[in-house]
Amino acid sequence: MTRAACVALMFETSGSILCVKRANPPEQHSWSLPAGHIEPGETPQAAVVRELAEETGLVCRGVAHIGTHEYVLGEYRRAVFVFTASGLTGELIAGDDAEDVGFLRIEDLRRGRYMKGLIEPARRMLFRYRSTVGAAIGPVGTPAFRLFDPVSFDMCTAPRCRAVQLWRSSPPGTTP
Repeated sequence: MTRAACVALMFETSGSILCVKRANPPEQHSWSLPAGHIEPGETPQAAVVRELAEETGLVCRGVAHIGTHEYVLGEYRRAVFVFTASGLTGELIAGDDAEDVGFLRIEDLRRGRYMKGLIEPARRMLFRYRSTVGAAIGPVGTPAFRLFDPVSFDMCTAPRCRAVQLWRSSPPGTTP
């Protein structure tokens, strides 16, 4: 079984979720979270910031790991490291691999085609994360967020951020 490590960004504000309508398989024409593969030598934090910019045109000031979702799709075993972000800025515009991008209410997503297997678990992770950290996620620089440093990519020093290395080295069918 081939392993793939991926990242996704769950950003919810005022009851709406930042979503990307996928232009390519898998799940083509479905709404999903900004997401993608981790490139060789890239930290999960750097990957999620890169995917956010590529798919939505937005940049963020900080990211926080909120959970990991694992699933099997065909011959691939995927681990999706889910993050949330703070300080989103920029112009919201669909990237090359997206048909559309926008903030959608969960009720509207449920009426159409969306990646339920990713969005629903990510919403639960965000809820648990906010319950633990507090009702409102703190500003950049609080313990909840690590500043994104595009030069050094040194944010993977926290033990939970080393999950990608542990996952890649664990035997198939086990979770570190």
